[in-house]
Amino acid sequence: DYYNRGILIARRMEDPQRDMANLLNNLGRTYDQTGKYNEALEVINQALEIRMQHGDKQGIGSSYRNLAILHMSRGQFAQALGYLYEGLAIAEEVGALNLKVNFVNQLFEYYDLHNQPDSALKYHKLLKDYTDQVNREETLRELTRLELTAHFQEMELVRQMEQKRKDQQYTLVGGLLLLVAVIAFLL
Repeated sequence: DYYNRGILIARRMEDPQRDMANLLNNLGRTYDQTGKYNEALEVINQALEIRMQHGDKQGIGSSYRNLAILHMSRGQFAQALGYLYEGLAIAEEVGALNLKVNFVNQLFEYYDLHNQPDSALKYHKLLKDYTDQVNREETLRELTRLELTAHFQEMELVRQMEQKRKDQQYTLVGGLLLLVAVIAFLL
């Protein structure tokens, strides 16, 4: 039922094919997590096909990641490893840092599980490097946000002070005009 609603929503979106591929990819993960391997494989491959037709490389990488996870959970390690390497190559090509983190983490886990410490260490180091880079980027974004907020608040304070100064000038001018009017009336 949620799947059908998702399809209807995806068809109304700005980029229905991309949204449909995302929906199918996510549905595949859900099927995998609930033990429905064949259904998961079918919908992830549908998502992959849509993404390939539209040249959505980052999306292709995401589908490869889900296929790798799916095959890992089934003990099909050679297939999983192939998808991990293909996906990592795409993530590096398009510069998708979060996707790179996901792939090197999966590769680290794979090699750690298969008692290949040299390869596990290699991917653990890459994972640390990529994670540090993600953290630096997030910190930079947060600092930029804080700086913009402070600048906006400063500009708002300047505007309020300017308005207060204008109000004081109007009050002074109004008072002087009233004084002149009273003096003129008295004369």
